[in-house]
Amino acid sequence: MPRSDRPAPPTVLIVDDDLQVLDVLCDLVSNIGYATVAARTGVAGIAVVRADPPPDAVLLDIAMPGSLDGVETLRGSNTSSRICRWLWSRPTSTRPSSWARSEMEPLTT
Repeated sequence: MPRSDRPAPPTVLIVDDDLQVLDVLCDLVSNIGYATVAARTGVAGIAVVRADPPPDAVLLDIAMPGSLDGVETLRGSNTSSRICRWLWSRPTSTRPSSWARSEMEPLTT
């Protein structure tokens, strides 16, 4: 099949305020075949979710500083039903060596 005839891979929005974590997650997700969109704030994440088409899934950091943490980002999107899966992430430690052991669970409102 010619490259232009292939369907686009599903898109995963990754929202995290920590640039190192965001870079690692984007690399990991794209290495397994998904397209990624990165956002460093809840406000930026909401803008991506409200775009047309929305991402197929969202990987969301719950513990973000500022006016919108992960839960408020989810609530503020008002479009979670358009997205097949929301996941949240919280590292078990602040040390980079523990990121591989981060907990990831489905997030629902």
